[in-house]
Amino acid sequence: MRGVIYARYSCDKQREESIEGQIRECRQFAQSQGIDVINEYIDRAFSVTNDQRPAFQSMISDSYLGLFDAVVIWKSDRFSRNRKQAINYRDILKDNKVKLLSANEPNIEGPTGILFESMNDGYNEYYVAEMKVKMRRGEKENVLNGKTNGGVPLFGYRIEKYRFYVIESEAKWIRYMFDAYASTDITVNGLINLLRRKGIFTRHGNPFAQGTVSHILRNRKYISEYGWGDVSNNCIPPIIERSLFDKVQKKLKDNARQPQSLRPQEEFLLAGKLFCGKCGGLMIGESGTSRNGIVHRYYKCTKAKHGNHCSMKPIKKEIIEDYVAFRAQEFISNEVDIDHISAYIHDHQQSAFPQLKALEVSIGETTKKIPIS
Repeated sequence: MRGVIYARYSCDKQREESIEGQIRECRQFAQSQGIDVINEYIDRAFSVTNDQRPAFQSMISDSYLGLFDAVVIWKSDRFSRNRKQAINYRDILKDNKVKLLSANEPNIEGPTGILFESMNDGYNEYYVAEMKVKMRRGEKENVLNGKTNGGVPLFGYRIEKYRFYVIESEAKWIRYMFDAYASTDITVNGLINLLRRKGIFTRHGNPFAQGTVSHILRNRKYISEYGWGDVSNNCIPPIIERSLFDKVQKKLKDNARQPQSLRPQEEFLLAGKLFCGKCGGLMIGESGTSRNGIVHRYYKCTKAKHGNHCSMKPIKKEIIEDYVAFRAQEFISNEVDIDHISAYIHDHQQSAFPQLKALEVSIGETTKKIPIS
């Protein structure tokens, strides 16, 4: 009889040795039954309640080809802990003339075997359900005791011995985001651009994305609240004052209610200043949303946009703005006298806004009248 072995472990808490032990016992069983093992199907870190396991599905598919006569498993809970799925895939193997054999459980045929399989399937599903109840209970107790239930620490915090601690070097930028959003007309997208221009990145060195900033501005952990299901506890060191947090929530809510046409638009720094290198036409800022919901922003030649024989392709907003900012900084630092630039700007302001001269004269006269103590 030709046979294969199916082995699986569900999570990182189980080690690779778990697979080795399963295979060793399955091979010993196969040898005792006169089964020639021709292949092994192994799923690592896949839940048995989900049938979307690569090796498992490959084994089921190969059963249609008549490549083997038996599948050997360590125990039935390696095959499935979902009753419906266990019955369905066991029937597929039976229809394909393949036996499902357990190395550590009775392999009973006939009416008694049906009863045993049903009891086994029920117990395996019960085990998962009972484990979930215990996990939820433990998670709630953790929250009530001020302990984390794991996961990646939120920006601004670190986790040590299951408790939250503030990372001040990150927390100061959390405060900056809340202050800037609450006290100015800046949008979430504008805040993202502001962070990028200041050289502020995530913990992993990536630019802040819209979803990340929106999540930060709405996250109640920053005001000490730690919620888990229907349980919450003020057990996290706060970074933001509640009054500031509430002010930000109101602004987020008000902006969400505004019609799209009235919302503050994305800031295009080079609007009215960027021209096409091919035809000389004005480059305007545009944005679009891809199928997966990601917003892309770019500059596009107006002539190319209206089909006026320009082949200029759109340029990503971040690329061209970062490049211009870099060259401007390089130009100011290396090639031009700062005093010359200041004098030029002053002269331009004087000619463009003649009232400035009168204001300067008025300020000078008022200053002379102030007594010196």
